[in-house]
Amino acid sequence: MKTRTITAIIALVIFIPFLLIGGGYFEALVVLLGIVSLSELLKMMNVPLFSFEGLVTQLMMLVVLLPDRVLSFVPHSLTVMDLFYAGIIFLFIAMVYFPEQMDFKRLCALAVSAVYVGIGYHYMIMTRRLGLFAVIFAFGIIWFNDSFAYLAGVHFGRHKLAPKISPNKTIEGSIGGILAGIIYSLCLNFFDGSLNLPLLSVVILAIALCLLGQFGDLIESAIKRYFKVKDSGKILPGHGGLLDRFDSLLIVLPMFHYLVAFL
Repeated sequence: MKTRTITAIIALVIFIPFLLIGGGYFEALVVLLGIVSLSELLKMMNVPLFSFEGLVTQLMMLVVLLPDRVLSFVPHSLTVMDLFYAGIIFLFIAMVYFPEQMDFKRLCALAVSAVYVGIGYHYMIMTRRLGLFAVIFAFGIIWFNDSFAYLAGVHFGRHKLAPKISPNKTIEGSIGGILAGIIYSLCLNFFDGSLNLPLLSVVILAIALCLLGQFGDLIESAIKRYFKVKDSGKILPGHGGLLDRFDSLLIVLPMFHYLVAFL
């Protein structure tokens, strides 16, 4: 627990100044987080980071993560879809000429990994561009959801939520996390209504983000179970890898933008 706490404090001391400054400094940090997170997935798949397919997958991820920056270096007629598809073509080339290293199953896994990590971290940048309130709202809901889901599960958990994927998670814990997320969002909206949403919409948004956060956690658990690993990495002592910490956010932040647009 001591190691876990120290790691969390150090991580926050590094992350918060970049978050407050925003702009290019924050984007650079997020790119680094994206590369490390993708490297954790590549390691699970036994794909060396600096192999041909590893480098191509990183470039595909960066196209999705920072489309406006990447597109500024290519002809204006090209789109993100064009560049991403070019990456897939290169992976197909690897599949044809290096079949012992690359098959269609691995190609699909690499492409999905690039999208999963790239879009998730792209919307971390987009959330910061909306302002600090949006960051506090989205990040706070995830933190309250995770923390109180754990506490409710420990004290009241009886019924398994997804026993084959994550045996320790319970329905009672899930409900506790959602209730905490609702209370947090209502309190935040009461003091600062920067989202300009009706009260009912705030509640709907909180419930949706809590459910999506829990689903994001289950996705990461399913990936780790598939590859038979306990943690996504070891970069955060006491916590595991970056994906172990950001799994919920990679799902929540994109959906936060989509839901706010509709609500």
